[in-house]
Amino acid sequence: RFGRLIAGNPLPFVTTWTLGHILSLIGSTFLIGPQRQYTQMFHPSRFHAAIAYLISMFFTLFIVILCFVLNRPTGFILGFLLVLLMVIQSMCIVWYTLSYIPFARDVVKTIVFGGSSGGGGGGVDGGD
Repeated sequence: RFGRLIAGNPLPFVTTWTLGHILSLIGSTFLIGPQRQYTQMFHPSRFHAAIAYLISMFFTLFIVILCFVLNRPTGFILGFLLVLLMVIQSMCIVWYTLSYIPFARDVVKTIVFGGSSGGGGGGVDGGD
């Protein structure tokens, strides 16, 4: 499937990728229960990542289904969009997962953006 992605046909790989993500959500819902899954997934610290994750999966599947229904191969633009949505899914799930590790998001922000991601210096007044 990855070879077809590289060859210019992203549908099989992207479809499998997205269905794998949906299957993992179903699996965790089965293990911890739907109410706890919903509560944890939409906790304020994870809300934006969860919504972006679900929206990116929805649009990925929408485009894939549209291509199958119209029996039309993906062109460059749709292929690029599908791969972009797949990357967004990955970034969202990583950001979502980091919310379970104390200070992990702060560390990633510091690595990506440099400097400190927290506020202020050493003193009460901001550090002078």
